[in-house]
Amino acid sequence: MATGLPPPAPYDYQRRLAGDRSADGAIPAKALAINVPTGAGKTAAAVLA
Repeated sequence: MATGLPPPAPYDYQRRLAGDRSADGAIPAKALAINVPTGAGKTAAAVLA
């Protein structure tokens, strides 16, 4: 990091959006790629999460 400080912990809503991690700590594929068409409410979903 440019500040030399450790990165901050994610907020609860960020963890919920990312989904649960598997037993080995890997991020699930659904959290890595999101393909949602324009106008489907992506921003509203993130704000309401």
